[in-house]
Amino acid sequence: MNTKSILLPAIISLVAFAQCGKSEMQESAPLSGFLTSNLGDGDSLSLVNFTIPSSYDIVGSLGPGTYYGQKRRLAQLQEIKDSSRNEPIKWDLRAALANENQNMFKSDEAQGSENIRTKIDELNFDNGNTSVADDIASLADSLVQSSQANYMKVAVNGTAGMITTGDKKRHVSANGLEYAEILEKSLYGALLYDQMVDDYLSDIQSGVDNEEGNNVQSAENYELYGTERQHKFDEAFGYFGAMAATYPNPANTSNGDGVFLANYTFDFSDETEAMYGVNLAKAAMRAFIVGRSVLKAGQGNDVTQENTNEELFNAAREDIRLYVEAGMAASAIHYLNEAITDVSEAEKLHHLSEALGFIYAMSFNSEGRLTVEESHEALMALGWSAIDSSLNGIYDINLWDVTDEQMNMVIDIIDESFPGFKNAGF
Repeated sequence: MNTKSILLPAIISLVAFAQCGKSEMQESAPLSGFLTSNLGDGDSLSLVNFTIPSSYDIVGSLGPGTYYGQKRRLAQLQEIKDSSRNEPIKWDLRAALANENQNMFKSDEAQGSENIRTKIDELNFDNGNTSVADDIASLADSLVQSSQANYMKVAVNGTAGMITTGDKKRHVSANGLEYAEILEKSLYGALLYDQMVDDYLSDIQSGVDNEEGNNVQSAENYELYGTERQHKFDEAFGYFGAMAATYPNPANTSNGDGVFLANYTFDFSDETEAMYGVNLAKAAMRAFIVGRSVLKAGQGNDVTQENTNEELFNAAREDIRLYVEAGMAASAIHYLNEAITDVSEAEKLHHLSEALGFIYAMSFNSEGRLTVEESHEALMALGWSAIDSSLNGIYDINLWDVTDEQMNMVIDIIDESFPGFKNAGF
């Protein structure tokens, strides 16, 4: 007897019951309100002691400032992403995550002592437990090993190998999991998203609890980094992945002059602007500029000046968290919608893998609109382990067998936290 055929309806019923309870207990935010900026009307916004610039100008009016380490890790992630699309994969992706011997990368932008692995080891919510980094490294191993063993095979249910989507060949596991997509999006969550929203935007980093503060004299290297709070905020911006001078660039319709999180925030901004009057990319960038401007306005030797406009800084942080998470939620719903309408199994597997990766990535925000528990509920509806919310739970899923009913249930779960998203046309 197929145990999964018994367990899956039970899991779906459990998730449906939980969501019904949430609907009854919580009043959904009105469509016109939940994406409203915490900063209020941009036209009337002004700061004491400082004029807000039009771009994230850390070489000019917001300077000094830098985020070299973040740029380097984004370049490393780009090389890992590109290499994971080669068949067969000959690169040791586990070693690349750790940048072993500090010579794993080809591009000048990616070279250096920094690496991705140690930042994932710093995850705030698990108190230094390295299991997330271990799981991602194991996923990288599974990708490389399966690619090398199965790249000449055509994938079918139960057999790992290659699928074809358009003019691209992609590797999937025997369960239809496109490991490369899941690896990439897992790194969005465990590296980029967690470092940005749960680390550098926290009170103890860029906020008022930073011990070094926003005082010029207390910064370790002011001429390079600015004040301590400014530098931590710059590092958060670095993980967003936007080009400081031009994002969001409407002329660049492919990514708006952004990579990774910034790219996906840009991708669905037209839809949210049409439905809610809020352009995600513009609103996120505005929040970054305002937050950094507050820190520039408040810097000074007099401690009483350090927290000038602090309420606007907190509002800017909340906007960043909101709009970046909204971009990820829109991405997940988009790929689920694509998988529902796909006419080929290969396309369905590809889009489902991307959706899975985004939903898992969203769990790395401890204060997100979609809670960690709700993220797991959504994943469970697709077949993720009900008892293991870690990345290891993914191996319970067989994407060949996922139904439209299951995918629509996940869309409904996300829509509970982002009211109206299922009808936004993503």
